[in-house]
Amino acid sequence: MQMAERTPALVLLVLLLLLITSIALLHLHPPKRTPRVAVCFLTTKPDPLWLQFVDELALGGGGGDYDVDVFVVADTPETVVLPVASPVRGVIQYNDSALEATGFTHMNFYVSRFVKHGRSNVSAWDKAVYAFARGEHRGRYDFVWMAEDDVFVPSAAALDSLTAAALQGPWDLVTPPHHVNDREHTGTWPNWGDLLEHRVRRPWRGGMACCVGMSPRYLDLLGRVVDQFGRLLFLEAMLFTVAHHNRDTIRHWEAPQLASIVYDYDWSLDHVAARPLNLYHPIKSVQRQHSLRMALRAMPPASLSNVTVPFFPLARVT
Repeated sequence: MQMAERTPALVLLVLLLLLITSIALLHLHPPKRTPRVAVCFLTTKPDPLWLQFVDELALGGGGGDYDVDVFVVADTPETVVLPVASPVRGVIQYNDSALEATGFTHMNFYVSRFVKHGRSNVSAWDKAVYAFARGEHRGRYDFVWMAEDDVFVPSAAALDSLTAAALQGPWDLVTPPHHVNDREHTGTWPNWGDLLEHRVRRPWRGGMACCVGMSPRYLDLLGRVVDQFGRLLFLEAMLFTVAHHNRDTIRHWEAPQLASIVYDYDWSLDHVAARPLNLYHPIKSVQRQHSLRMALRAMPPASLSNVTVPFFPLARVT
């Protein structure tokens, strides 16, 4: 009888020990969480042919190593509605006047001057950064890509390769190469003027920023720029300078795959075939982007080199 009475107690004790052991193992070896990545394409009114490839990225990105959500950031007063069957996560749109009140403005004064003709200081860049720094998507993603619509992405594989490297770093800011300004004048590049006007301390850093990747930690710093200055600064100077001034905590990678993000160049199929894992700027024609992609897909794999090394000097900033 005594043994029969002890049996339930022994079973409970064993179960309790198993539970404690399981909890301890979970703390020692927590299950690996799949990283979440957002890819934001910045445009005005999305072109249907361009959206076809955006849909492909939304369907084929990640490769199982990370979860990817693709967004379209539309800088237009017209409401952009995607097709019902589109795999794109959503459209990010804000009213310009509403965003002006947040201080997320002035990242791209070329849009303000030459597209909106001074009517607004808000661009797609301001809207994208707000959404992930202070808006509805804050803290939801481990890494966020932002790319203008004239950045040519040859394939989902090219973006996957770059993203895998960014996550493996892990890097807080991924950009094309940049230049340094440690001097007491702005040189021949007029876009240092935004840093000069706001008395940003040197050294300054600047470069092409048509395609960049950012971590939540770095996006938080951009929110602090708004807190400090009441607005954002021109992206090609601000993004690099903020990273340099916070280099003790921010890891900045000048990705060789982005060395082909330059101010102006006539990229050919030979260029892209030699480095199909690179991203390219500028290719403004959506039809040209589509044609290059189709030509690449038709080429035998042996003819593609997959070399991702710097090969074109960034010479815009002086």
